[in-house]
Amino acid sequence: MMLRRSIAAMLLIVMILGCILANAETEETEQPYLVQITEDDPSIGYVLVQLQNSAGLLPLPQEGEYTKTIRQKMTDGSEMVNVLHITPTGFWMEESNCEGQDCIGEGEVTLENRLERILGNMVICLPHQMVVYLITREEAEKMIK
Repeated sequence: MMLRRSIAAMLLIVMILGCILANAETEETEQPYLVQITEDDPSIGYVLVQLQNSAGLLPLPQEGEYTKTIRQKMTDGSEMVNVLHITPTGFWMEESNCEGQDCIGEGEVTLENRLERILGNMVICLPHQMVVYLITREEAEKMIK
């Protein structure tokens, strides 16, 4: 029952975000890079970043951690900045220059907790029109094919 509510909530959020994105006027100045998944790629999961007109995959590292800064330049000249912190088991939104900072408060998404969180496998920054998902290798391979 809890899982059904979570899925319903996620679908509602994605629908609302879709309406917002349809009306947004942004130009991405730095996009996440798309990872080509090969047999020798050791990644067990990926961070999928969806922006208004683009999406990109970032691999979970085998060891260590890294950050990825995503910048979107608005037509009015302002810049939206989000910083993801990526670890071997997941990610969290480390920084954002959005007004509410709700995306930072959504916490860490890991391969272990992604099905139990209220927002499931995603972190959403509504002001910046960004949705970030944690997906398994198998899910990523299905997307790329």
